[in-house]
Amino acid sequence: MARNPRAAAQRATAARVRANRDLNIWQRERILAEACTRRAAQANRAYADRLMAGREALPAKGSLEGKNLARLAALADQGKIDGKYLYFQDYWYHTREA
Repeated sequence: MARNPRAAAQRATAARVRANRDLNIWQRERILAEACTRRAAQANRAYADRLMAGREALPAKGSLEGKNLARLAALADQGKIDGKYLYFQDYWYHTREA
């Protein structure tokens, strides 16, 4: 009988998580392929760029889109991505003092 591919993927992910548990962050093996995460990041940045250009309406705070914008603003604040995404710091659900 053929194995369920979804179950096999879940077992492989669980094995990676167990192997990574005792390692520091620089030694850990990536759980998701970089190609998957890169596409998602590019899509989030493209959406933010469309919002800044005024081509789409701003989403509600607390919505999934708003949380993605808050994440972009936080990454920009840390200097990990372009500082233009600080435009969305109003979507943060915390303050710098907290």
